[in-house]
Formats: sequence, structure tokens, C-alpha cells
Amino acid sequence: MNITQFITTKAQRVGINAEALAKHSKIGQATMYRYIRCEYTIPPKVENALGEVLQLTKEEKQEFRKLIKQSAALKPMRKAFQTLDTMIFSDRIPLNNYLMSGEVIYLENDRQIKNTQEVLNRMVRHADAPIFKCSLLLIGDIGRLNFEREAALISNIIKYTKNVRVEHLISLSTKDYADTVKALFTLLPLLQYNKYTLFYRESECKEFISGLLANSAYLHTSYEDENGKLQSENFFLIMRSNDIIDCLCFTNPYAHEFITNNFFELRRDYKNSLTKSTSTTINTEFFLKMEKMYPSLSIKPDLCFPRIPPEVINNQLSQMNEEEKRLLLREDEVDIFLAVTEEVHQLSNIHERIDVISKAGLLEFVKTGRLYDHRSWIPPFSKKYISMILEHIRDRHADKNDRYTLYITEKPIMKNDYAIYVYKGKGIIFRYNRGSANAWVNNDIYIENESLAALFNEYAENYNPITHALSEDETTNYLNSLIDT
Repeated sequence: MNITQFITTKAQRVGINAEALAKHSKIGQATMYRYIRCEYTIPPKVENALGEVLQLTKEEKQEFRKLIKQSAALKPMRKAFQTLDTMIFSDRIPLNNYLMSGEVIYLENDRQIKNTQEVLNRMVRHADAPIFKCSLLLIGDIGRLNFEREAALISNIIKYTKNVRVEHLISLSTKDYADTVKALFTLLPLLQYNKYTLFYRESECKEFISGLLANSAYLHTSYEDENGKLQSENFFLIMRSNDIIDCLCFTNPYAHEFITNNFFELRRDYKNSLTKSTSTTINTEFFLKMEKMYPSLSIKPDLCFPRIPPEVINNQLSQMNEEEKRLLLREDEVDIFLAVTEEVHQLSNIHERIDVISKAGLLEFVKTGRLYDHRSWIPPFSKKYISMILEHIRDRHADKNDRYTLYITEKPIMKNDYAIYVYKGKGIIFRYNRGSANAWVNNDIYIENESLAALFNEYAENYNPITHALSEDETTNYLNSLIDT
């Protein structure tokens, strides 16, 4: 229960409205509304007055004090938390909306190219040629107005051709986490592309790269012409803060070598965020290692597979006939998945586990029997097994000796196949899951930063319960309502 819910519930109990609360507390009605909405921290005098008029018991006063302390402690990080709210709960604007803004200036045979779409068309005009390849080297610094436009450039180039390799360098501020959070969420749509790799470095202030490669994108294309001769064309773009892009198009191999050498020399100072792999073994070993060593938090629409009892999954698979198994199952994939799920499930009480999910995500699971990252070879859970799963997490959540906590939000979260996994004391994984067609191939960004992980945990454990999550009783009641459906 949050402060708003607490005051509203107690006021309804004694039959009093906000105007009367304000009058009794000797403050303005507008100020009282701000206190109720957690916009201001409630001072001791107002707290005592509310305790009196709301006729709070000793235990209720203690609960009220705890909620106020939580709210006050979170004030310094409120900007970062509000940014998280925007990213987790709001629909994001498609990246390609940013690409068309701005003016591109460069001369080629005395002709001025006027917009980014025309540049993009030139970049990929040979995309259908034999042996077409391209690589994009991009440096996008956090905090610049055109950061999302840079991400849009990557997205649009990859849409034109799959034969592209993207390497992206960014700087992350360890002081202004609101900017860092916004930048990381901006990159999420790029995870759906298999050849996108992020490199990052950290600094205490907003650190911008100076020199030739500052805020730039470099695209190198090569292809075989109609005579079978290998050709190349290169585009070097500087994205300026005044919404103008300067672009140089050239074929000189020495200029290409100069730019790429400078880029790769610069890249040596960055960490590779890559954890993605088409190898089931590599992916699961990394996940299992993190689960064994650190308390974990997940933010996704519905439950994680490790929260589901392994016997339920085994029983579900046993219902498949031989033809279904032959068509859908890869034996090595199934064995690894079941082994890891069971081992992680057994680790449940070694470390604290927190799930933040939404009513909408749970309701969709009940309707379809499929989780957001449902494996293609697992049939949808039947009504019987859905009830067993919901009863299992309900009982774990209610058990005070269990180190599992479930938060259910009123608002839908993480709608577009993304999930966040946080490991306290270590770092964060941002994941895009391709869905049922290729469920094992997850593209991840892994940021190893203890402070950033602590921020996400503070958000989930304190800010989220006050602002968005159902109370413990409401959580139990909602799960019961789904079980009885």
C-alpha cells in the first residue's frame, strides 16, 4: 500500500474528505492534495494531525510513518525513478520517427543532399548486389538532443539489409542516472537485430568525445558490381547539436583505413556489453552463474520460467504426442532448458528474488496459457496447470520465510518483448526476446554497474510499491480471482 492508498482508505473509513483533512491539519487544500499524491514529504505536524483525524491505531501510525520515511528517502532519486516510470509504463515512440528531422549538408558534384532519407537511400542502393556487406561504426554520447536520432539511423539501415554489422560506443554517466536510464531504454529496439553490439564506458560527469569522431556515424559498404569487380563506398556523418548533419561520401581506401583505425583504437577504452549468443549452452551458463551468485530482480509483463515448478513443465511436455515431439523438440535444447530451470528453481531461497509484473501480463497468461518468452516447443499451459502455477507463486509470496516477493502493477509494463533482469551488487541485463519462433536466441545488453543495479532495486522495492503496486492483500486477492476464473 502506498501513501495515497493509505490516506484514501482511512479517510473513507471515517467518512471524511480532503477538504476536511486540510482544515483539521491547518494547511491549504491544494497542499493536502500534494501530500496525498506524494509530491511533498509529509512533515511531523501534518503527520500527527492526520493520525488524529483519521483515528489511526498504534500499528497504523507505525505503518504510516514507514510509508512517509520511504517516500522521503526516495526524493533525491525521484528524477531517475520518474524516467524509469516513463520507460517501463509508457508506449515508446518508434525510432524511425526521429530519422526524418534535421538537414544534411554535403556537396557531391555540386549537388546538395537535403535530408537523411536521401542519404539512407544512397547508403543502401547496392544492397541487392552480390556479396553486399556493410558495417556501421557509431559514437553517440548520452545527453545530446540527437541521441535518439542516432539510434534511429541504425534501425533504418538494418531494415534495408540484414547483412550489416553495427558497433556502437556510448558513455554512461555514473552521476546523472536519469540520462543513463533514458539512453539505455532508447537502445532497446536495436536488440532485435542480431548484429548490433554495444560498447560502453562510465564517467562521473557527462563526458563527450572530442575530435574527429565526436558524435559521428561511419558506414562502410562493399559490393560486387555487374562486372564482378569489388567496389566500396563510404559515408561519414557528423551529427551536430544544431540539428544539422554534415556528411562526406568517399571511396578512398586510405581515408577508410584512417577512420576505422581511429575508431578501433578508441574502442579499446570501452567495455563490451555483449552476452547474446545463438548457443544455448553459453546463454544458459551465463544466466545460471548470475542466479547462483546474486539476489535477482525481474521486470517483465508476466512470470519467469524459473518461478514455475519443474514438474509442471515436465507434465506439460509429457502430454505431447510423438509427432509433435518430432516436429517441435530439439533434444539438446529441451534437456538444457529443463536442467537450468530446475537448478534455478532449487536456488530460490538462497538469494532474494523479486518479480515486478502487471495485471495485464498475468491476465494474458491466463487467457492464452503462454508466457511472454514462451518456448516454441512447450505447448500452452492448460487451465489446470495455470491454476497450479498461480497457486504456487501466491503461496510463495504469502510465506514470510520465503525470500520471494511479487509486485503486481495496475498499469501494463514492458509491452514490446523486452525484459529487465537486475542482479544486486553486480549489474543489469536488458533483453529482447524473439518470441516463440526462435525463443532461445535472446539479444542482450549487459551493463556491469553496481550502483545502477542498486537504483533499479530501490525503484522496485520502495518506489514501485508506493506508487504502482498492489498491496499484499490485493496481490493475494487478485491471484485468487485469476485462479477461480
